[in-house]
Amino acid sequence: MMSKIVPFKSNYKTIRKFETTAFFFLLLSAVIIGILWLAPKLNLNTSIKSFLFPFKEFVNSLSYVSMIGYLGLSLIAKILFKDAEKNKRDDLIDNSFGTSYSNENSSGYYNNEEMPFGFKKLALNSYESSFHTENTLKRMLYKMSLKVLLFAIPFLLSIFTS
Repeated sequence: MMSKIVPFKSNYKTIRKFETTAFFFLLLSAVIIGILWLAPKLNLNTSIKSFLFPFKEFVNSLSYVSMIGYLGLSLIAKILFKDAEKNKRDDLIDNSFGTSYSNENSSGYYNNEEMPFGFKKLALNSYESSFHTENTLKRMLYKMSLKVLLFAIPFLLSIFTS
């Protein structure tokens, strides 16, 4: 059995790092908005309120910066994802037809190396890729749902309550 070479795998690892960092920015922003919404509702004595008041603007600014950080990192991740998908498609074509569109080709990534080049190999490679994509999409859907909840609840609370 030959070793598995997947040249575009590092692209996806980089994207995952950007997405993870962006998620923490989103989480920070949601927590800050939740705290800013909850703080006036608590019955704190006047000395604690006067101590915390100067930090309110800083915390607000930190929330804005974290939102911008989330948006920026998410945008970068989407651009990198598009590039990684192009590399993956080029590798699919190279593996299926024996061409050399990509800079480096995968080896052992598809399980039909003995198959002759042609449309049948392309169909098998595409089926194999779509089978793995289904599981990836299920995980992505869960993560996106969590992001929407984390993003929506604090904002809706801060908008619709006084």
